[in-house]
Amino acid sequence: MEPSTTMHSELSKEIKALQLTMDRLIQQAEEDRKSWKKVEEDSRLRLAQIKSKIRLNVGGTIFSTSKTTLMRFPVTVFSVMLSTNIWTPDAYGGDGIYFFDRNAHVMDHVLDYMANGWIRTEILSPQDLKSLKDDLAYFEIPYYEDTSTKVLRAPIAVEVENQQSNPEMKYYESLRDLGEKTGKDVNLELDPEHPQQSIAVSVNAIFDQCLKLSSSLHGASFDVKHKLQKWRHLEEKVSALAAASADQIKLEFRSRMFTTCKRTLMKTPWFEAQVSRWEPDPDSGAYFIDRNPRFIDLILDFLRTGTWNTDSIDKKLLPELEEELEYFNIDESPVPLTWDPQRKTPEIVLSDDLRTATKTAGLSWNTSVIGTAPATKVRYTIIQQTKGYMMVGLAPETAMPNTRSIFLASGFYFFARNGSLYSQDGHANTSPPLGKVSAQNGEWIEFEHDRAERTIYMTRPAQARQIVFQNVPDIDLRPCVTFGDNGSVRIE
Repeated sequence: MEPSTTMHSELSKEIKALQLTMDRLIQQAEEDRKSWKKVEEDSRLRLAQIKSKIRLNVGGTIFSTSKTTLMRFPVTVFSVMLSTNIWTPDAYGGDGIYFFDRNAHVMDHVLDYMANGWIRTEILSPQDLKSLKDDLAYFEIPYYEDTSTKVLRAPIAVEVENQQSNPEMKYYESLRDLGEKTGKDVNLELDPEHPQQSIAVSVNAIFDQCLKLSSSLHGASFDVKHKLQKWRHLEEKVSALAAASADQIKLEFRSRMFTTCKRTLMKTPWFEAQVSRWEPDPDSGAYFIDRNPRFIDLILDFLRTGTWNTDSIDKKLLPELEEELEYFNIDESPVPLTWDPQRKTPEIVLSDDLRTATKTAGLSWNTSVIGTAPATKVRYTIIQQTKGYMMVGLAPETAMPNTRSIFLASGFYFFARNGSLYSQDGHANTSPPLGKVSAQNGEWIEFEHDRAERTIYMTRPAQARQIVFQNVPDIDLRPCVTFGDNGSVRIE
């Protein structure tokens, strides 16, 4: 047998096998598309039955808004809440009202953002802006902070998607076209005069089409899979919120009323002990507590979120707040997290309040700063970065800021440049479960250390809360940032 004929036969077999692989990929992508299409169809049917006016009970305050406002962003807590039968408020004693155990003051800003698609950050206090970002993350509403115009706005990708009827369909139409074209090119035409040349030309054409198809498949399939995963995650979250709404508890502090839910109060021993023996007022249905209501909003927000928002409080009042926390047996200090000026490399400059760390000394990874105290939950806001050469995370108390490549030697980190993970346990350029997404200026990254589960969670505006590190040692971990180039990050 001629060498060219043998080559032709072997290449034909390999290309047939490649085509079968591509066919399976196309089939899986098509199944994903059909699953997402069913989600969309079911959502449209459900939304058609929902009234245009929606009422929300947020921490005891009633809000009226529109279905259009709550559906502005396609995959959020609100869109899943309205688009599925998971949460029917009447079934949970809500009289047609959806209850959320959140801060009512912040909800005004959330609804403004959803109604307009943007909100000016300069009209908000630092406290309100942080709380707004917290609640946007809680409801999994995407946003982008444009620091140049001082506006919080919808990401461009979301706006484009809202203007398209079915963007995935266009992806898959192009996939089918490429698949058909690839299939036609599989049969090698052997030119007797120039056999090797003809094989090379045909093979190049086939592999070129396969590369194009593979690239298109990756983009379309990943997009739909990500939406399906997030939708299923939100269905679970909405189900939990619906169940929690059935456990509403009204509290009265010297005639001022607050509404929360049982699971929030059970996070502290004082309330846990009281819940079992309380008797509500027969007229108001509220449990009376003879304490000053001055700090109750702040305390309830802490119990809901696990973080303190004390920026707007007069520092002279902090001793009184700590006395109130002692009364309610709450151990976590409301004093803000800060960077330790004694545990930083010389190239890093700290702000007067010790919450912003800045490096201006140029390219070098041996520059880090560590927090003053252990933290189970910490949020980093990237104020400025150079090409993303910055890592934020949690480090053990024994970590030294001048350690070379501290992100591999001590602690657990997120790399802003490409959204990957690094750690002392061998993670290096590892992808988080929801994929690698680089961080932008103005974005925040939240780390949460659950010592009982020995896990670290990460939450970002672009990604839902996800487990990023497991089997974490049961030790105190402190905030840590390490710079590879000039940049600035704030701790909260």
